[in-house]
Amino acid sequence: MRSLHIYFSFVFFCILSLYVYPQWKICAESFRTLEAEIPVSCLPIETEETHIYEIVIEPENEIFPVPKSDVLEIKEDDTGKFKIDIHEPGTFVYQIYQKPDNEGNIKYDDTLYIVTVFVETTPENDLHYAISAKIKGKDTKPDNISFQNSAFSEIIPASDQNPVIRTVLTKDTIPLRTIRTAIASAIIMLIALLFRKRTAEDENHHDDK
Repeated sequence: MRSLHIYFSFVFFCILSLYVYPQWKICAESFRTLEAEIPVSCLPIETEETHIYEIVIEPENEIFPVPKSDVLEIKEDDTGKFKIDIHEPGTFVYQIYQKPDNEGNIKYDDTLYIVTVFVETTPENDLHYAISAKIKGKDTKPDNISFQNSAFSEIIPASDQNPVIRTVLTKDTIPLRTIRTAIASAIIMLIALLFRKRTAEDENHHDDK
C-alpha cells in the first residue's frame, strides 16, 4: 500500500513538473533590453538667428517605461530622438509637445502628439517595436513628429514703412501746392486788377485835361 502511494506521488510530481517547468522557464527567461527611439524634428523658420526649442515627452501611465530624457533641446531644422529602454512586450503611450520659451518674436507650434509604442516578441524571442503617432483632436496620422514654429517682428520692416511714408507725404504735399498755386494766382489777379485800375485812372485824368 505504501509502495502504491509512493508510486502515485511520483507520477503526480512528474505530471506537475511537465506544466510547472516550462512556465518557470518562461518567467525566468529575460528579454534583451530593447532601446526604442522616437524621432522628433523642428522645422526651419525665416530668421537670421538660430533658435533652440525644448520638446517634452510624458508617459500616459506611470507604469510605462520612462524615457532616458524627458526633454530634448533641438535646433531649428534639426532632429532629435527620445530613447526608451524596454524590457518586456506591451503597448506604451506617450504625449509629446513643445515647451514655449520667452522669446517674444516666436510663435510656438502647440501641436500635441499622442505616440504609441507597440512592443512584441519575435520568433527568436527578441523584442521588436513599432511606433504610431497621431495629433490630438485630429483623425489623420502625420507622416512624422515635427513642430513648425513661425517668427514675427514687432518692428515694421523698412519695406513696409516706405509706402506709408510716401502716402503721408503725398497727402501733405498736394494741399500745400494747391494753396501756393491759389495764393500765386490771387496775387497775379490782384496785380492785374491794380494795373487795370491805374491804367483807367490815367486815361480818365488824360481825358480831363
